[in-house]
Amino acid sequence: MVEFLFLDLDDTILDFHKAEHIALEKCLRFYGIDPTEAVCSRYSAINRAHWERLERGELTREQVLLRRYELLFQELGMDCDPAAVCDLYEENLACGHWFIPGAEE
Repeated sequence: MVEFLFLDLDDTILDFHKAEHIALEKCLRFYGIDPTEAVCSRYSAINRAHWERLERGELTREQVLLRRYELLFQELGMDCDPAAVCDLYEENLACGHWFIPGAEE
């Protein structure tokens, strides 16, 4: 008898990258930042590097969630409350769900 069933939704059933990109754009616009391809690409690079540091044990999850925004906003010459930015991003991320082509069927 199967007691649990685990499903991997991100990039298997749901297009996480699309949801992430849209959530980031909404978040940046809220803070008055034009979400250009350059800005979004820079965020992605910072984000990826921070998650890799987590995997190596160099950062905690909490540090990843906050420092990625702290560093991006610092590079953009803006002051921010990284916890508030993270909260807004997470709210935006929870609002969008797009299926990978063919997954819905």
